[in-house]
Amino acid sequence: MKKLAVHLQRGPGDWVVVGQVAEAERRIYFEYVAAFLGRGLELSPFKLPTQIGLIEHRDRAFGPLPGMLDDSLPDGWGLLLMDRLFRQRGLRPTAVSPLQRLSYLGSRTMGALTYHSNEDSPGEEQLLNLHLLGNKRLHVHTFGNLIHVNFCYCPVLLKTIRSCKLSMVPSLIPKISHSLEAQRLWTYLGV
Repeated sequence: MKKLAVHLQRGPGDWVVVGQVAEAERRIYFEYVAAFLGRGLELSPFKLPTQIGLIEHRDRAFGPLPGMLDDSLPDGWGLLLMDRLFRQRGLRPTAVSPLQRLSYLGSRTMGALTYHSNEDSPGEEQLLNLHLLGNKRLHVHTFGNLIHVNFCYCPVLLKTIRSCKLSMVPSLIPKISHSLEAQRLWTYLGV
């Protein structure tokens, strides 16, 4: 069972634990912590009313997550960028669960809710920033173990691509670009 603690970020360094979200056998459950119940704050009064006990998410019309949690995920463009990153890391995007996406985002979510796991890896800060990817107009196309990259120069992206250990073929260089940015990428990757 995958579990994530859900925090409400009220400001920099000012947060409270709201509850836990869990996934078991492809079902999503949510439970408020007792301390939050006493605050009288209703985050989702119709779908996740503040009450004691486990709440199973059954209304899948909105999506696989309760609406207030689903709103933390990026829009279509952000999900596309996440899918590209997952593919680069050898994961099929369809195999990545909604809770895994929330866990990946952690405190970089849309809105005030953030998600934290005891299993968070210490290198999570090195993961790609989706906003940065979007702003850099990144285009990544994978063909088997080859990668075709067309982007503006971005040191964070270079570091991440290098850490992916993808097989790069030197003959691909002239097909991509003769730009200074592409030359910097190939030099950095040692191709």
